[in-house]
Amino acid sequence: ASWTGLCPGNNESAGKRKSGKTRKGNVWLRRALIEAAHGAARTKKSYFAALYHRLAGRRGKKRALVAVAHRLLVTGYH
Repeated sequence: ASWTGLCPGNNESAGKRKSGKTRKGNVWLRRALIEAAHGAARTKKSYFAALYHRLAGRRGKKRALVAVAHRLLVTGYH
């Protein structure tokens, strides 16, 4: 996931969450996974759609798509 640039940033200091930007990574694979996450987020009664809607209200639509793309990649790897 880090090679594609979809791993979450984890930067915390003194209990404060700092910027959690994702790295650049492989641009082609990253774009393909984000596009697949768009489709997965729109399917009815699926785990990825539930994940997207759960995160989109709290973190925003684009961050939720990156999270779904990350989960798709990890699921495919396993």
